[in-house]
Amino acid sequence: KAETGYTFCVDHLKEHVRRTPDNEDAVLLYAITLDWYAKMLLSQSRLSEALKCYQQSLKFCQQVYGDEHEQTVVLLNDLGTVHCLMGNYDEAIGFLSDALLI
Repeated sequence: KAETGYTFCVDHLKEHVRRTPDNEDAVLLYAITLDWYAKMLLSQSRLSEALKCYQQSLKFCQQVYGDEHEQTVVLLNDLGTVHCLMGNYDEAIGFLSDALLI
């Protein structure tokens, strides 16, 4: 049931952001929803799906907040964690290093 709710929200927010890309509130809500959906996917070991959601969330977070915001650091860390779990150690080190530099 949680997944149904997340996919409903993600799909509707994606369309809303597509129609009104300058609406920062909608963009941030979309980023937050993607982040929480990714956490759920990660808890189910659905790593590649979680990775895609985290990547999208980071993109929108950076769009609104920039590269040096605390949420950007959190998402970089999450991406590093997922890459590590997937065995992509070089990518993991890259994301975690970027987070440390902020």
